[in-house]
Amino acid sequence: MERPGGNRDTYLQLIRTRSPRLEPKDAGETFRAMTGRKTGGFDAVLFDIYGTLFISASGDISLAKDQHGSSGNTAALEQHLDLPEGSLPAAFLEEVNAEHKRLAASGIPFPEVRVEELWARILTHELDDHRFLCESAALEYELAVNPVYPMPGLMELLDNLREKGIPMGIVSNAQFFTPLLFPAFLSADMNTLGFHEDLSFYSYESRRAKPDTFMYEQAASALKQRGIQAHRTLFVGNDMLNDILPAHKTGFATALFAGDKRSLRWRREDPRVGSAVPDWVITHLLDIQDLVQV
Repeated sequence: MERPGGNRDTYLQLIRTRSPRLEPKDAGETFRAMTGRKTGGFDAVLFDIYGTLFISASGDISLAKDQHGSSGNTAALEQHLDLPEGSLPAAFLEEVNAEHKRLAASGIPFPEVRVEELWARILTHELDDHRFLCESAALEYELAVNPVYPMPGLMELLDNLREKGIPMGIVSNAQFFTPLLFPAFLSADMNTLGFHEDLSFYSYESRRAKPDTFMYEQAASALKQRGIQAHRTLFVGNDMLNDILPAHKTGFATALFAGDKRSLRWRREDPRVGSAVPDWVITHLLDIQDLVQV
């Protein structure tokens, strides 16, 4: 799993200093069971990140077109990079769309970009020669258009599950900087927090994004190697299409996180979701403790 090297501390400080405190917005939902599935007996828990473990101003990592209509405060970055004011959102989306088209032509149904590569093109640099500039620009842009902050109860939940000995993992649309949110905000690396690297899958690594079931199938295979069956694993995410549907297809129990209006995605009018329903709707991360307890 690739991680930023010598620039890691710089990126952590950038996340901390450029991240205003955020509070979730009431989505008007209640904690409830949807399928009659029994609680308890789960041997592992997998999570989405944006809009689930972290409040996200856009509700997801900001690669979708509808997340760039209001670009946020990119003026300082444009000035720093000597780019025309207001040019970054359009330039970034142009590169995202071009890369998606290229990867789709190779047969990937839901392709994922690597943002540092896109920024190398925007800045007309060779990535290997200017990696820090390209990565830091990518991170600064993301923090400007999509501020994030830990969801209430995050640290308490992770402490609780870790103390119970329940392995935790990640299945998330993400970029190189996404795993850095945990040490930046929680002052501990993911392993210390209870996440297992062999159970953590990020779209930028495979170049395959949700709702593709690819990462979920990878997770199910890794769990099987640990002797954990998919139906004894709980997956938690905020999006019916990207999280609940593919997790259900893979055999996981599912909980739709409805704790923040900004990130909740029922997608009731989306025919791709069909008749799929989550096993539970939860409104606070600590609700997960009630689901996993025996």
